[in-house]
Amino acid sequence: MRKHLITVTAVLLMLMFCQSVAAADNSTEDNSTTVLVIGSSTATKSYNEVAYTVMNLTNRDAKRVNFQIRSTTQIGNMTGDEILSLINSSSIIIAEWGTQLAGNGSFEAVIRAHPSILENKLFFAFESGPTLVKLSRINNTEVFTGVNDSDIGTYDRPGTLIGACHDGDLTSLIAYKQKYPGNTALHQWIDCALYYAAAGKTNLENQFKLALKMYYNMRGIPWNSSWEPATVEPASPLSSEFLYRDGQRFTKEDYFTRYPLDPAKPTVAVLSYVGSTGEVTYADAMQQIIDALVSRGLNVIPVIGTWSNYVILNQTGMQNIIQTLCMPNQTYNITAIRGIGNYTDLTSILGVTSVSSANVYEVQILDNGNLIRSLKISTVQPVNVYSALVKFLTDASNVVQYEANPEKYPVKANVIIDMLTFITGSTTSGASVTKFFDRSNIPVLRAMITSSTYRTIGQWIVSEEGFSWMSVYWQCAQPEMQGQIEPLAIGVGEIGSDPETGAQWDITVTIPERIEKLVSRAFNWIRLQTMANSDKKVAIVYYNYPPGKQNIGASYLNVPESIIEILKRMKAEGYSVGEIPQDADALVEMMIKNGINVANWAPGELEKLANSSNAILWPYEDYLAWFNTLDPVARKEMVEGPVGYIEELTRVAVQCINEGDCRVRDEMLKTLNRWTQEMISNANTHPQIAGTAIDLINKMSAALTAVIWNTSNTTAWDLFYIYKNQFMALNVSGMTGWGEPPGNVMVVTRNGRKYVVIPGLMFGNVFIGPEPQRGWEADAANLYHSTIVPPPHCYLAWYAWVNTVFGANAQIHVGRHATYEWTPRKQYALSSFDYPDICIGDTPSLYIYIMDGVGEGLQAKRRGLAVIIDHLTPPLTRTKLYGDLQELAGLVSSYEATPTGNPMRDEYAKQIRETIIKLDLARDLGINATNMTDDDIDRVHDYLLSITSTLMPYGLDTFGLNWTDSEVALMVSGMLSPDSDVDPSLQRLISMMNGWNFSNLTFEQAEALNNATVEMIMELLRGTSIDTLLENITDPSLKATLHSKLELALQYASLLKDSPSSEMDALMEGLSGHYITPAKGGDPVKAPYALPTGRNFYAQDDNTLPTKVAWDLGKRLADMALAQLDTIPEKMAAVVWCVETARDDGAMVSFVLRMLGVQPKMDDKTWLGGGKLSYIVPTNLTELLSDLNNVRSSMGLSNLTSRPRIDVIVTTSGLFRDLFPNLLAKMDVAYRVALGASYSKILQAYPELKTQLDLALDPLLTGQFKQAKTMADLLKIIDKNDSLNVNYIAKHWVELVLAGYDGDTAITRIFAPPVGDYGAGVNHGVEEAWTWDNRSELADVYLRRMSHAYSNTRWGASMEGLFENLLKGVTVAYHSRSTNLYGVIDNDDYYDYYGGLSMAIEKVNGGVAPSLNVLYYANPSRPEVVSLQEFMRREMRTRYYNPEWIKSMMNEGYSGARTISNKFVAYLWGWQVTAPQLVDDYDWNEITDIYIKDKYNLGVNRWLSTGNRAYSMISITGTLLTAAHKGFWKADEATLRLVANTWASTVAEYGVACCDCSCGNLAMMEWAMQYVNPDLLARVKSKIYEATGAAAFAPSENPNQGGESGSTPGGQPHDGSSGTSGGSEGVSAASPGTQSSSQNVGAGSESSQGAGKSYEVTASGSSGSSDTGMPVYAILGVIALVALVGVGYFMGPGRK
Repeated sequence: MRKHLITVTAVLLMLMFCQSVAAADNSTEDNSTTVLVIGSSTATKSYNEVAYTVMNLTNRDAKRVNFQIRSTTQIGNMTGDEILSLINSSSIIIAEWGTQLAGNGSFEAVIRAHPSILENKLFFAFESGPTLVKLSRINNTEVFTGVNDSDIGTYDRPGTLIGACHDGDLTSLIAYKQKYPGNTALHQWIDCALYYAAAGKTNLENQFKLALKMYYNMRGIPWNSSWEPATVEPASPLSSEFLYRDGQRFTKEDYFTRYPLDPAKPTVAVLSYVGSTGEVTYADAMQQIIDALVSRGLNVIPVIGTWSNYVILNQTGMQNIIQTLCMPNQTYNITAIRGIGNYTDLTSILGVTSVSSANVYEVQILDNGNLIRSLKISTVQPVNVYSALVKFLTDASNVVQYEANPEKYPVKANVIIDMLTFITGSTTSGASVTKFFDRSNIPVLRAMITSSTYRTIGQWIVSEEGFSWMSVYWQCAQPEMQGQIEPLAIGVGEIGSDPETGAQWDITVTIPERIEKLVSRAFNWIRLQTMANSDKKVAIVYYNYPPGKQNIGASYLNVPESIIEILKRMKAEGYSVGEIPQDADALVEMMIKNGINVANWAPGELEKLANSSNAILWPYEDYLAWFNTLDPVARKEMVEGPVGYIEELTRVAVQCINEGDCRVRDEMLKTLNRWTQEMISNANTHPQIAGTAIDLINKMSAALTAVIWNTSNTTAWDLFYIYKNQFMALNVSGMTGWGEPPGNVMVVTRNGRKYVVIPGLMFGNVFIGPEPQRGWEADAANLYHSTIVPPPHCYLAWYAWVNTVFGANAQIHVGRHATYEWTPRKQYALSSFDYPDICIGDTPSLYIYIMDGVGEGLQAKRRGLAVIIDHLTPPLTRTKLYGDLQELAGLVSSYEATPTGNPMRDEYAKQIRETIIKLDLARDLGINATNMTDDDIDRVHDYLLSITSTLMPYGLDTFGLNWTDSEVALMVSGMLSPDSDVDPSLQRLISMMNGWNFSNLTFEQAEALNNATVEMIMELLRGTSIDTLLENITDPSLKATLHSKLELALQYASLLKDSPSSEMDALMEGLSGHYITPAKGGDPVKAPYALPTGRNFYAQDDNTLPTKVAWDLGKRLADMALAQLDTIPEKMAAVVWCVETARDDGAMVSFVLRMLGVQPKMDDKTWLGGGKLSYIVPTNLTELLSDLNNVRSSMGLSNLTSRPRIDVIVTTSGLFRDLFPNLLAKMDVAYRVALGASYSKILQAYPELKTQLDLALDPLLTGQFKQAKTMADLLKIIDKNDSLNVNYIAKHWVELVLAGYDGDTAITRIFAPPVGDYGAGVNHGVEEAWTWDNRSELADVYLRRMSHAYSNTRWGASMEGLFENLLKGVTVAYHSRSTNLYGVIDNDDYYDYYGGLSMAIEKVNGGVAPSLNVLYYANPSRPEVVSLQEFMRREMRTRYYNPEWIKSMMNEGYSGARTISNKFVAYLWGWQVTAPQLVDDYDWNEITDIYIKDKYNLGVNRWLSTGNRAYSMISITGTLLTAAHKGFWKADEATLRLVANTWASTVAEYGVACCDCSCGNLAMMEWAMQYVNPDLLARVKSKIYEATGAAAFAPSENPNQGGESGSTPGGQPHDGSSGTSGGSEGVSAASPGTQSSSQNVGAGSESSQGAGKSYEVTASGSSGSSDTGMPVYAILGVIALVALVGVGYFMGPGRK
């Protein structure tokens, strides 16, 4: 018995010991207390230091108190069980900060799952989510029992309990004790919260002591009076607002005594903040910036304030502030004191207006008893970064004094460098800071620092994202809303740690080179302020890409006219601009002569350019000297291509690993893996060597992997070099770089010396030139297949020359858009080897951008460091019916007016059918023209009416040029045309005024209505009063509504009239180094708030997307789309674009979510209040079905019995990936949630798939958007027990897993171009039609480029097999249009992405293309789901076939002609290739009839065929010939002869356009010669030969022999003949990698300017060689032309 007793006792003792060990890691005594403190990773180090202070005090005799310190990041990385153990082992838990601790997938979820875990503990949460804060308790008493939710609040609601913690508002916290006098637990919570709110290490120490005291009292443990906490230490002047330098804090007086401002030097302010622990955030980085600024000879004012604190003033405090507003002999009178809730307009109240408990003093300032001013002043005043800016950068003594007279207190700085994330000033003062920036009128540069959570230095360098995509919204998006510019990465994080407390914290590691760039750019902005305008050098950059004399321009902007306007204003402002051209035509002539890009296919044109007067030739040696200053990674990639890049990047990674940055290893392996996938994908485009190349790629990758794992592995390096040399010897075009400088593009040789040709014009101190060509044309047959092509040497050389030789003080990019911001590498937070960073250098960049181009404009801001100055769209006006459409309208009206049985009704029906066939309308409307019903005719009627209500752009905009009244009236009419039941359009109101039924207008009424609307607005502009216009209206309600609408018309007209001058003023302000006011951009019809223009636009923060309004719209569109389908498909494809998302706030994303059958969590108050969207949940299938059937019923359709969750394959743009990464991640979450809706059913049928299913759902527990903390909690939310036959996402997931994919890969549905790359690549192939024989080749380009998967677990992984698998079975696709300006033909992106998608689906589905549809919601109140066929034709009929549109373009001169050729005809060709089912002979015939035969007698043929517009005619006719040559357009011979002779005669008279249609596509041109009149042949061939040197066009002894290569119409292109060479020095083949020997070229003639005026296009690297032929070298010397032809013939490629 005794033995048993001893045994039992021993076991019990052992159990007690184990339990004690488990209870607390650091506990050595049963009565020890463990305190768990949780806060931000930046504050954790201070928490840790204070914890040791407390432990040293309390543990002198015994170890009584232990601390466990964790950052929110650490908590976020822990499992639920780990958090449970941590809480279990703690007696006191203090969650100081972190909204991420609250919610479903978090710290809070563990507590809610185990409510007893807090028993007998003290748990306080302060600045966190309200649901977690409400769990606070002491000794089992809940703190917030009986406390209103509105009083608990959130961090962004000042004056609430949580908001007061966030804002340091001690007064509000104390006030809640009075409001809840009986709640002792709340009082204790407040006592602890006061220390947190007051901030600083002393207060933190006393907070810890108070918590210990409360716990000791609670447990009856004796309290040592020597540990007694001191009272809260109020913020001292040097704890909330101070100047900081050399590790010391200063008052304003002390600082300027120590560091007096030198009035002869400019001044830079640097802004950071003091954290909750009282330490200066980013202190080291701030000091390095200070030192760098001082070294540049600048004054520095380093400003520190709190994040968002404020104080509530008592009466004495208010009186003191008011007194500062009075001059001597002035007095004040307080007339009223009211609660701030009594005011609806808060903008005139001085001080903080966001605190609901604030009072407002209404004050009169009196001078000798006379009222001189009335003011309203809030009792809440800021004590944060805003008040610090006012205090230290102006002479105002307080914020009220400054806000009352801001013009009296100018800012004493030239530039501000802002180091804060999110909104500077936060909720309390963010709007005030924005006003301060605006009033200061100086640039505010964004200095970005990220934490170790997201990037170490090595990770940043080797990553292809830059900083983490998760942080885009607080690093870029929100600061942009305040007008902050140039986001530069200057610091990253490293992790410090303490093994005893378990704390981990951030250490900021600066990036010295980036700090130098930041300071250099600040210095250059200051130079713009301090230099005389006459001394400033300005580069004006226009676009000429793709190359061609017809293609100088930008999107909906008349570029030559705009440049003339800019030069005129610059001259007026004192800039040295030389002699301004007489007009835009004169400027264009100069541009065509000296300022165009020349592709390698036109060496003769390059020679002509280089030999022209004022040609700029940059010596190769000078370029090389500059090139050698670049980062080795960039140099290596330029010369050796992607192999050199990965080699050098691995060296950088190895160095970082050896220096102790172990996290770089995983990042480098990710980059290497992506590189390997891309290389293999590109190697597959070269089937002749693909096997060998892929084997070498894998070997190189394996060798580098070995190096990364073992950095001292020299053997692996040796192997890499063996494989690299073998790979480079393959000379794979597009994969082996551009060769040694200067490459072979835009390069000439003079007297044995190479030069880079810099196209452009000099006007005094202004250089005007074309952004260089991107380089695809250098090897047209190969390069566009590649996803890894850096810009060519000439590209870098051009920007280098502008920045360093010309010495530009500023660059101005004119219009949407350039290409430099789209060049490869990091998404944002660029490094020195990223190409946009190289191109822009340290030169301030102003970027003129159309107001409706926000999405793409953001790329220029974030990657291109540009400051946007937005410009107006063209006027948008309603369309009038014309020609056959007008005739059809008359027939329909007659038909409808004729009674049934009247023989004329049948006659009208017959004529309607004939007209519909003539117009090819049946295709648009999906009707049978040979068997039409009354319903069909009704549809025709509705269609014609829709034409009349469709807005079309009328001409182009000219930057800074005032609009005429008629243009303003057209646009205002368009702006007032959106119609809804809640807000009727002006047109509806005028219709009612005339007694017409707006919903059933006749055609005559519709046209009269449009005219009446414009005329009414014109009357207003002429000065007629609204009352006069409406005096005859008797209906008071209609009269009042019309009056309000016409007042709005006057407002809009005023904004439009102000815009041109605002634009030009802003440009001049930018050139003077000043601040450009930020504003949200958009289409002026849909977003009138975007007016006036001339502002630095921004977009919605993607963390909040989709908004509730966007969700409702997307949901409606999805139901409308499904209602149109007879059968619900299992799969569909959708295109989600950045530019659309910037307009629609996530409506298209919402469409996708609705198709998946998921939705935002509808009770998420944060989201509903306009905040972050965090949670996505499944929608019940019954609700989905009910909503769908409601829509079908409204359409007169029968109900469906099932509405499954539909599997949507999303393709998106590289821009969406970059700018809306959080939204992309939320889409990925949505797929996983939809999959989870069938969790139970999947496991019932396939229990063996549990591991893979859990893998697929894991990001919902561990990712950026956690939906729950545990799988059990998650399944309670998302598992709807759906069977697989109603959840196609789950069904297809199972199929993919059973086919061998892992669970995570099998749920991947979002695809885009590779990281750091943009575009689907199809457009380049379309432009270079001679490089492919079959459309499937372009489908392969799309599949290769667009098959990069993006999700919460992978970012840009190449998954071509998965992508093809997912596209199989897709029968329907959707894309969006939410703009009134842009259509689907006026830009190449639409066919590139959507046409490319159609072509890819067609290929993987055996030749069956999907049904293509457009979601059109430019007017969100009247959304439409229409076929792409109908939408496209509607665009063509309202614009390009419309005489009014054509006349508007004829008014624009050269730019109008370019719009017709390059923005319509060329892009229609893109649709012809990618989606031939949408374009037929009718369209090409119509173009021929309108623009060549001039069917409307507009004189358009003559207009297009003369002057500088002739190059557009060459392009138009060349495109027509290409369509015929490729077999798409079945034109008759007469028509082909007409087109060919129009083309040939224009070339013969004006020379080649240098575009693909007159220089590049030699095969088409040879074929076309058979249709050219004999008398033209010699002349046109001479011009082509002069430009290209192609042997097929060489002069012949017998002129009649020309053009014989294609003897029959429709004949195939000749397979080429020998190239010729000539000139004194000779040239190599100018177009390497070409398909036929006819592409080989010879030289142009020797210049008359002296010997050596020739050029050489040398073969360098892969781009300088051809897979199909060897270069031709001419014999030096002067040889007769006939001899040259002979030599060229016998020595050309293919002849030995």
